[in-house]
Amino acid sequence: MEAEQSLADEPPRNHGKLILDATVAEQAIRYPTDLGLLNEARELSERIIDELHAKSNRPQKKKPRTYREIARKAYLSLVKLRRPSNRKRRAGIRQELQFLQRNLNHIEAMLTEYPLGTPIPLPNWLLHRYWVLPHLYRQQYEMYT
Repeated sequence: MEAEQSLADEPPRNHGKLILDATVAEQAIRYPTDLGLLNEARELSERIIDELHAKSNRPQKKKPRTYREIARKAYLSLVKLRRPSNRKRRAGIRQELQFLQRNLNHIEAMLTEYPLGTPIPLPNWLLHRYWVLPHLYRQQYEMYT
């Protein structure tokens, strides 16, 4: 009986944040820059390569080179600049395009190991993102040229 009264006497706990003004909205939306999109696509392609290599029929075969450390360092060196010049930005985009193209070629070569009609051993969410990568590459390459 006393335990029920002590629970009733406690004030209710907070369960989140209440925004009353309709004109106020949180802004957790990032602006997609060309360089950021290419970097994200490159990281996804590296993850796909890792998954395909892990589930490969021939695991003793060496995993393809992705130059992920070099690519990450090049991306961060450009992003950290306050106002990169057009020449540096364009060189960074070209570099990311080259990294992404190399990874896409590796993925295509790895997928040729699977006979026609066999399912690709990737989770659905990663497979859907893989289908977007060539389109993103083509769009960014057209904008670059």
